[in-house]
Amino acid sequence: MSEETAPPEQEPQPRPEEQPHHEVGALTSMIKRVQAEFVNYKARVERDRKQSIEQSNRDLIMQLIPILDIFDLALHNAQENETTRGFKMVHDQLLEVLKRQGVEVIDKTKVEVNPEIHEVMGESSVEGDPHKVCAVIKKGYKLYDRVLRAATITTYNTARIFF
Repeated sequence: MSEETAPPEQEPQPRPEEQPHHEVGALTSMIKRVQAEFVNYKARVERDRKQSIEQSNRDLIMQLIPILDIFDLALHNAQENETTRGFKMVHDQLLEVLKRQGVEVIDKTKVEVNPEIHEVMGESSVEGDPHKVCAVIKKGYKLYDRVLRAATITTYNTARIFF
């Protein structure tokens, strides 16, 4: 017989006494694959759910930041009285709620300038280390490790000596 007319090779069929073991092995393998796919599916759904919640939180916080800016400006320019104390309490409560959700305010002075969290707008007239924050013009905000808005700052002025 020539090679062209040879019958195609077939998988060897298990002997009849091995047939149930072969089927059990195939079904067991299929069950394990389906279980692994289901575990992966559950993990993917959970990851997507968490990302969706984080994005929603981030969007809401980004909408609250301008309101906090207005509170800060109003409290900074207002005279101390019962009304301003009430506004300050509401402002503080709002910041506390945001803190519990993972928000961190970037508003410290006399710390090293970090380009990841600070946007330098200029130098102050106060002399000092030009690599340190002198004043915060507009507070910045972080959500966990992600910067939502960099703090707008000024740095100290370096001493200029002319001879």
